[in-house]
Amino acid sequence: MSRPFSLGGSFPDQSLGRMQRWGYIKQTAIGTKPTGNLASTQEVKILEGNCAETKERPERLDKRPTLSLLERFDGKRGVTWQFTGYLLPDGTAGNAPDVGEMLDAAGFAEVNTPGVRQRYTPDSILEAMLITNDTEGIGQYVHDAIVNKLMFAWDGGDACKLTVEGIGSYKSQAGVTQTDGAFVITDTVIAVDDAGVIEVDSYVQFATDAGGSNAGYRVTARDTGLNTITISPGLATNVADNTAVGPIFNTLTALGDTNGNPIDGNSGSVTFAVGSPFEFTLPTVSGSVTVDMTIADNRDDFGDDKYSAVYYERRRVTGEITCKLTKAQQAVLFLGRDNTQTDIRITLGDNAGKTCEITIPFAELNPPESADIPEEGAVMLTFSFVALGTTGDNEVQIDFE
Repeated sequence: MSRPFSLGGSFPDQSLGRMQRWGYIKQTAIGTKPTGNLASTQEVKILEGNCAETKERPERLDKRPTLSLLERFDGKRGVTWQFTGYLLPDGTAGNAPDVGEMLDAAGFAEVNTPGVRQRYTPDSILEAMLITNDTEGIGQYVHDAIVNKLMFAWDGGDACKLTVEGIGSYKSQAGVTQTDGAFVITDTVIAVDDAGVIEVDSYVQFATDAGGSNAGYRVTARDTGLNTITISPGLATNVADNTAVGPIFNTLTALGDTNGNPIDGNSGSVTFAVGSPFEFTLPTVSGSVTVDMTIADNRDDFGDDKYSAVYYERRRVTGEITCKLTKAQQAVLFLGRDNTQTDIRITLGDNAGKTCEITIPFAELNPPESADIPEEGAVMLTFSFVALGTTGDNEVQIDFE
């Protein structure tokens, strides 16, 4: 069933951040919209998120007998978006996490070993998504969304988190209004009280009609003078006068651990020289691994105010880890002094079905940034690394087990 839209629930004057919901659905290509088909939108459980639209307004300055600015005109537009949520494995080994499809869209290939692991390795193929953001009464839709940054972070005493950042070609929004008249099955042009609150390429439902299979309707045109919107596909049922019209998000499909049990930040470790006679493992206190993708688009082409293509230019994987050292392992203080190159395996979690392993097959360690030797307690070491590819597209591997 679709989620009923509201004007703020019990707090009509306050939009609460904790009530916002994010979801995503893959597009078949940039510029190709999921026409009235949001039924398979997948939910991401977020802690915080934002999407900001940018629209350039260049100033026109010519030789007129005035010192005033007389005109601005439309330039390039775009969207940046970001969210942070708990890292949520499925709870069953071999199943995808809640952001599995998003990792796949972010230039990673999925390889599934049933009952064992879900593995993600770089394949450099970026896929576009439609991102939905439910802000209680207003729906925001980021079109042609592309991921350009992933950051896995953990900290003892807190749960592991994942931050995802990206861009979009443009954003559309839908508010709440009412039908102005009665309409019948297959009608596509719908008169409403205020077409100004429903933008083209937003997705709507009617209080009595959420579309076939609760998939919603895509708004393909609007006329703010006549107060009409054009929807696709046509109505699935008859709709009466004064029926509420508003954004649709559906009951988002929640992947990952639906019980809401993220990975414990106290259960992390890092292993050096994996598989060699010199292998050793240290418990981690905190750390992060960042996959940063440099992406260009074609908005500089004349006549394009939003991008219709993106280009993957490079990928850079870096990390920083803080560890506790034992007496037997203080030799790690020498790691990185000569830019040591080794493989690293970071293990987050220790229960089957709720473990994430990040493997860096060839990491170049930087000199330790700090060695905190307190009066009481364990010696703490912080170091960073840069992942290197050996054969190309193999500098990082992410397993959910």
